[in-house]
Amino acid sequence: MRRRRSDLWILGGLLAFALVFILGATWLGSKERARYALDPLPPLDAAEAELVSALMILTPRYPAGLAWLRAAAEGRAGIDERLAVDGLRTAVIRVLQGRPEEAVEAARRGLSENERDGDLHLVLGIALEKTGDPAGAAVAYVRADRALGDDVDILFALARLHLSMRRYREARDYAERLVLKAPRYAEGQRVLGESCLATHDMGRAKRAFNDLLQLRPHDVAARERVKFLDGTR
Repeated sequence: MRRRRSDLWILGGLLAFALVFILGATWLGSKERARYALDPLPPLDAAEAELVSALMILTPRYPAGLAWLRAAAEGRAGIDERLAVDGLRTAVIRVLQGRPEEAVEAARRGLSENERDGDLHLVLGIALEKTGDPAGAAVAYVRADRALGDDVDILFALARLHLSMRRYREARDYAERLVLKAPRYAEGQRVLGESCLATHDMGRAKRAFNDLLQLRPHDVAARERVKFLDGTR
């Protein structure tokens, strides 16, 4: 009789332990989901979106470029020459005009006067990419990173460029830095997801694409990636 009671106590203890474990895991899971809840950033206006797309960065950081785009949209001629008063502004506007070779020259002229200007190195890298010189662009981006450090646009440029060059581990390192600093940029999550896929870390890739879907619920490419990672595609 005592043995049966002892067995019942053991069974009851095991059941209680299992219940506590399940409840604890559920609570931790809800805390983890809350921790990674991401709200989208405010939307960009038309000129800001065009600038970001043309320069392949995340933020509309160049007021002169925005002014030129808005003036061009309104049909105001000659505004580029009034705005292009220094190397950085000239380089930005030349990239927006589709004249990357001239942008390279303008950026290099500016750097000859101030070689520590991180923004000039960034725009030089963008222009070199557009001229078909990814190796030169990588050097410029690294110098921009050294000058400014943990800048979201530079980290994105480095991650994106290394991914395109199939340097997947380097791409992931920069993407991880980017997402750690600024997780609410959808394209940052995308480049991290693609880098993790390329380095065969499927769990981290899925989390990145799910975070991207929090920011852009209707992103078809991200949804397809999640389906692929779930094995349902």
